[in-house]
Amino acid sequence: MSEDLSREWIEKIIKGNIDANEAALLLDWLKASRDHVELFRDNVWMDLLLERRFENEPARQSESDKLFSAIKSIRPDSVEPDHADFEWDQGKPNRVESSPNETNRVAIHSRLLRPEPDFHKHDNQPGESSIPFIIRVVLFFSAIMWLAWDGYRGDHRVQEERVGLARVSELVDVQWAPGTEPLRRGQYIDPSKIALVSGTIRLDYTHGARLFLEGPSELTISDSMHSFCPNGKLSFSVPKAAAGFEVATPFARFVDQGTEFAVQVDQRSAVLDVVKGRVDVAVGNESSTVSTTAGKAVQVSPSRQISSITASLGRYLDLATFDTRLGQYVTQKRDEKQSLDSQLDQRPGLLARLDFSEGTLDRLENLSSWGRTLLPQVTIEGGRREEGRFQGNYSLGIRNRNDCITAGLKHTFNELTMVAWVRIDQLNNMGNVLAAGQDFFGRRGQFLWQVVQDGTLQFQINNTSPDTARRDSRSTQNEFVCFDSPSVIRQSQTGGWFHLALVVDSRQKTVTHYLDGKPVGILPWSQVVPLECEGLTFANVQDNKTHNARYFDGALADFYVFDRALSPAESGQMAQ
Repeated sequence: MSEDLSREWIEKIIKGNIDANEAALLLDWLKASRDHVELFRDNVWMDLLLERRFENEPARQSESDKLFSAIKSIRPDSVEPDHADFEWDQGKPNRVESSPNETNRVAIHSRLLRPEPDFHKHDNQPGESSIPFIIRVVLFFSAIMWLAWDGYRGDHRVQEERVGLARVSELVDVQWAPGTEPLRRGQYIDPSKIALVSGTIRLDYTHGARLFLEGPSELTISDSMHSFCPNGKLSFSVPKAAAGFEVATPFARFVDQGTEFAVQVDQRSAVLDVVKGRVDVAVGNESSTVSTTAGKAVQVSPSRQISSITASLGRYLDLATFDTRLGQYVTQKRDEKQSLDSQLDQRPGLLARLDFSEGTLDRLENLSSWGRTLLPQVTIEGGRREEGRFQGNYSLGIRNRNDCITAGLKHTFNELTMVAWVRIDQLNNMGNVLAAGQDFFGRRGQFLWQVVQDGTLQFQINNTSPDTARRDSRSTQNEFVCFDSPSVIRQSQTGGWFHLALVVDSRQKTVTHYLDGKPVGILPWSQVVPLECEGLTFANVQDNKTHNARYFDGALADFYVFDRALSPAESGQMAQ
């Protein structure tokens, strides 16, 4: 099919004179370029709406049936029709809500398979207007176009999120033991050692078991069915499907048989409380196994002696109690964030404060009163509303290579600070772009902030000389100055939330990368060129010469842009 949508093809589409092979070719053509989609919309929709080709021509309806059947044969997905709902505004589909595991492609196909509205059985009666049928035909072709375009976008998703043994679902006021790698809300963990001084962690195993770990505790997870606790307080809820789940201590092994139970371990003993079901207690060889049932508790001494003790529900942390504790913690953190934002807003230099838990899915207001005159709002293209870094709030999920946020910010920076709360789902992209000048690849002085594949935090400046640009405007050999931190983010941490900050300080002559409020890379800064901003994009940057895209894979919760250098204390405070 040619680059242009010829009149011949338009006539075929409107009349329904397209066989299955041609329909497949049409879909491939639509998926090849967004320009093709726009061309399809402009030509075909206008023909249907303005010329009203179907009016008083019922014979042509059978031809549209053929095209509908051909499209269904190309996409023979077996989808329940009620998995997604859509609103239609002037023929364009807008996502309302769907299951998190479904894509727009599947949801639109689900819409196509609905028995209502039925735009195959319309018969024009004498004197009856054909406008409802025309509208339904327009919706049908709109669905085809959206199906193709979303398929085009979805095809470029790098990789699905990783899944480990268990997910860190919640963290409540956790203080980690010295030398322990912090876990992050949302990340999946592999075999690992967890050590916390205080606070509570909720882990949800992939086989359905739930664990609350309260500090001070140590826990080594060997695999999905085995763990070792030398000291600490644990509360488990294990489904029957995971029966055989084992918790070992220095004094005994507790083997679950599909139940709810608590384990408390210190230097003097290991205590087991069974709330529901049955747990087998093993000391020494298997012949020493003792079964403990609901409402009972046992204590195992260092000499491996098992004795019955009074059961206490106070040793077991149930879901309702944890949720109450979590709600209080989230409220405290929200209040702290609001207080900090209010303080920052009263100081000059905050150009943009973006909270992606607010606004709509196409526009977001700049919450900085000081910077609102330079940047009233930003435009969101693509993305979807997802769970945020706290329970009950939201973030903007970036799922495809064309999802981005654009800001018409024009400014020259002598100093620069960018701060973001982000969830990184993959490191396999060419670069997880956080922010970039809209013409980063083509204009001197434009900058880029990203996380590269090896987990390095990177700040780049386009330093292409004007002479080089004039000699060959199409040259891809631009000169970029890079300021890289060490590799600080690992693939095993993906799926979790990170607090990242970049500070360009012209007075100290440094570029500093921060991770979770702590400096992880301090580099010398000699301002090669002024930092120019002729518009910012967040989460994406396109190279118009090579047509390559660097895009973020994850979610954004908060983003701040300052035209001053934040102090180390301020950067640390924003990460709390």
